[in-house]
Amino acid sequence: MSALERSWWELSFPLYLSLLMAVLRSVFKSKCCKVRAKTAFATIEAFATLLIMSYVSILQFSFDLLSTAVIYTEDNHKLVRWMLDPTLVYFTRFHGLLAFAAILLILFYIIPIPIIFLFPTVLYSNKFLKKYKPFYDTFWNPFKPRFRFWLGLRLIFRWVPIIMASFTAPPTSTFVTVFFLTVLLFLQLELQPFQSKWVNSLDSLFLLNLIMLFLGSLFFNAKLDDGHDQQVTTMRSATEYTSVLVVLAYIVMFGVFFYRMFVRFPKLTSCLLKCYTKYCAKKMKRIVLHVPQSIPDDATYVDGIPTGVDRTNRGIQENRPRVVGHTSFREPLLDEGSVEIHTYTTTTLPSSPTTFTNTSPTSPTPLTK
Repeated sequence: MSALERSWWELSFPLYLSLLMAVLRSVFKSKCCKVRAKTAFATIEAFATLLIMSYVSILQFSFDLLSTAVIYTEDNHKLVRWMLDPTLVYFTRFHGLLAFAAILLILFYIIPIPIIFLFPTVLYSNKFLKKYKPFYDTFWNPFKPRFRFWLGLRLIFRWVPIIMASFTAPPTSTFVTVFFLTVLLFLQLELQPFQSKWVNSLDSLFLLNLIMLFLGSLFFNAKLDDGHDQQVTTMRSATEYTSVLVVLAYIVMFGVFFYRMFVRFPKLTSCLLKCYTKYCAKKMKRIVLHVPQSIPDDATYVDGIPTGVDRTNRGIQENRPRVVGHTSFREPLLDEGSVEIHTYTTTTLPSSPTTFTNTSPTSPTPLTK
């Protein structure tokens, strides 16, 4: 698949996303479909998460469509081509359609969303936009009331490294990205915009991880100018360094994912706990059935097996422990009452089930208050 065909497929993603949101919104508002309030709110949260996750990919895709590559011919003639496919002249024919679509996405999707989130009071002042308050709350609830602009600011901060990566070459783009990430980390640690301390710590941890990745890229790229033997060692070290940071980030991400899954879905948690309990019960039963049996000192052996031991490994028949006797205690509510003690003893027959024999009660013992 060529870069041009791949770009058309990527361009269809925001259209598919918009169509999906419109269809589900119409289904939830129709009278034939009854949706619980909790399910509807979870659907809104899912759409909000999908919008934020797709924003960065659409932003990068739009600027990739506008990226340029300058080529100089032998007679020092300058040619401007599309970076992803230098065979296409910039902004002509097929690339012109893609560039026009990218400009529309930038004007009507990429720029308006962060600007709207920067001014939350404007959304509540308009009657039409106020209808979508549950949708806005999914973005603003994690933040403190005075830092609700933080999401819009974070989205604008993403513009700079993506624009630099599309129109400039390393190490300039990498240095600018590290600078903006450092400023963002400083603001994050200073302001603590999220309501939860854990979320503030996680956000700072991921920002620090990104800064370490870009700094490692600058460091190892600078060392690649050495000899060939040193280059192999440097590339191996760079791979190990990057792998460690990426694995640490994924461990934290999956930990947060599983924690949220068990908190938001208690039925799933209870089901998993029941399955684990049944598994432990079966395992304990297997262990109990295979416990070595105690053998009396005076036991006689036949064919290497002591007498009195069941060959199915279920225990010693003649030496079962007696069942604890049961005693009832009754005190009538009388001024001069009496106590009756009934004692039950048990007997065990070698070849018959356990039977209970009730002895005659002892004579009442008078009590005097």
